[in-house]
Amino acid sequence: MRTYRSRRFLLVFPLMLLATVAIPVAALFIDAGAWWAEALFLLIAIPVGWWYVAVRLVHRMDLTDDTLILRAALARYRIPLAELAEIGGPEHANTNRVVRRDGRVWSVLDGEGLVAFADEVGRVAPHVEVRVSGWRRRTES
Repeated sequence: MRTYRSRRFLLVFPLMLLATVAIPVAALFIDAGAWWAEALFLLIAIPVGWWYVAVRLVHRMDLTDDTLILRAALARYRIPLAELAEIGGPEHANTNRVVRRDGRVWSVLDGEGLVAFADEVGRVAPHVEVRVSGWRRRTES
């Protein structure tokens, strides 16, 4: 079994905690709209951000002979390699994507070893599209 871990994961929760405090404080001083609109935005944006970080942001991947296991803080996903479509394409800042054939997408935190891990997935499952950028390959090697 081969494993990929992102060390940046240790920074995500302190930054989310800081944002949870800083964004409402900033909303008090910035008059961007009606008070109820700002409150509604905060009541929606903050829980959705925490949900994304806790459930959808993958920080560890394990590759077995026939399965790719994705781990987020509060979730674990098993993807049979036969159902995997793509790994390594850019998603958001400092994240890459893992795409299942049915269209479900997970964000994986960038980190050292991702290129080698994605290449290993491509060797084990040749049908999987490995989309790691040339820049990422040069900076990691």
